[in-house]
Amino acid sequence: MLKLIFVVLALVFVTSLSYGQELICRMTCRASASISNSNIHQIRSGGLDPPAATEIRWHETDPIFVMLGHEREEITLRRELLLAKLTEEGDYFRGTNRRPPRSESFQQLELARDTIIVGTNTGRLMFWDLWTEEFLHEFQVSERPVSELLLHPSGDWLLVAIDPSRLFRFDLASQSVAEIRWPGDRGQSLQNLAISEDGYLLAAYGDGALRIWTIASWDAWEPAALSYESVADLLFTKDDSQLLVLSDATVSRWSLHGNSLHFVRQLEPADGKRECLIADGDISPDDSLLMTTDDCWQLRAWDLDTDEEIFVPQLDSASDDRPGTAILFSPDGRYFISAAYSIWEMFFIEEQL
Repeated sequence: MLKLIFVVLALVFVTSLSYGQELICRMTCRASASISNSNIHQIRSGGLDPPAATEIRWHETDPIFVMLGHEREEITLRRELLLAKLTEEGDYFRGTNRRPPRSESFQQLELARDTIIVGTNTGRLMFWDLWTEEFLHEFQVSERPVSELLLHPSGDWLLVAIDPSRLFRFDLASQSVAEIRWPGDRGQSLQNLAISEDGYLLAAYGDGALRIWTIASWDAWEPAALSYESVADLLFTKDDSQLLVLSDATVSRWSLHGNSLHFVRQLEPADGKRECLIADGDISPDDSLLMTTDDCWQLRAWDLDTDEEIFVPQLDSASDDRPGTAILFSPDGRYFISAAYSIWEMFFIEEQL
């Protein structure tokens, strides 16, 4: 009898725990998989000043994003508060206490915890405090432009690509920089860099070839290179099992296995979509969804479980003939932001239970 009582109590506890987790999930979790016209909602839009947003970054814990836009020598960093403050206009970071020289422009953006980092066309890194908007310091990496700026997943250092073919490692704690020297052709162009979620691999496209290096040793993977006429973006899945290559108007999936790449398949577009050149893409945190924007500013949703595009009329109606420049999911996957030449839009994906 006593054993039966314990079994009943255990069942009650497990049921209560499951119910509690379900309630929590109703508040914070988005169901894996789907996106449809019924569960996606456009909730914010706004103009860009100056136009041409090329970079968007989300804070890792707070519902804040930073957007970089530039035109000629102008720069605006825009912070928008989401979730609890959807109706607020947000603030503008104009660097009033540190104006760049007239010949200098801001090109690349990263958000390292609570620090905004910008790379310039003169090889400089500049740092602002996210919360106070105070300019902190700057560091000269090279005399050449910063063509790519990537925060390592550890949050400890930045990968700085200097146009066209040099890589540097910038340590955030010591504020020191060291050039990375990898085996092979030192003159090759480096574009569209991507670091795997575990921080182990670096993928890069340049000179018509896609290459992958092991970051610890900078040894090249085999095959050493894969031929592509052009690549707009490289995306590791969050579980680091695959690499998506966004090239021209197509998306191809490669499996990462045993220090080599294995072609899986090309994702199937939905009927009736214009074949426009893809400009940028991002994968949802649960690896279920790929969102892309292109030079027709079509917002496109791809189901990574079926490898097919999902036709979402609401996204289609948001499209325009302005070129898309950037798209990014929030860390919880419930929001994504897209930017075009002179406007940005934010969408909320409602969970389907």
